[in-house]
Amino acid sequence: MKDHGHPRPQYETNEDISNEERAIPSIESALRGEARKLPKNHFADFVVVDQKSQIIAFVEYKKRSFKWGDYPTVMLSAEKFGKLRAVADMRVRSFFVVEAKGEELKAVELTRPDLDFKIEYGGRTFKTRDSYDIEPVAHLSANQFRRI
Repeated sequence: MKDHGHPRPQYETNEDISNEERAIPSIESALRGEARKLPKNHFADFVVVDQKSQIIAFVEYKKRSFKWGDYPTVMLSAEKFGKLRAVADMRVRSFFVVEAKGEELKAVELTRPDLDFKIEYGGRTFKTRDSYDIEPVAHLSANQFRRI
């Protein structure tokens, strides 16, 4: 077993931030609130708040290189998935928003009780950046995602 001894590297690029900024209007419209960016080391990319700054939802956003329908599932780090699911204990919802090729945005509510998922050991195996890319991941059934 590898002991990394260091915090996991952050891979957020300027392109990632630009993609997020383009997705914000759709996220705000779908969740009827204002998106606020969270610090890089947070388990989510945004919170969406109402007019009184009450948190409506936590949102994790990813841009993926597949087209919807290419795969039966969409992956998310199991660590992030667990933290995003746990916000239900705070009576807050969480969403995983995925932008596929062609800029089609879809989202799934991670706090819904009937969520279809499985947890596996795997992750990014094709273009591995480092040993952190092989990790427990949540596979979320792609047919649960809805266009936003």
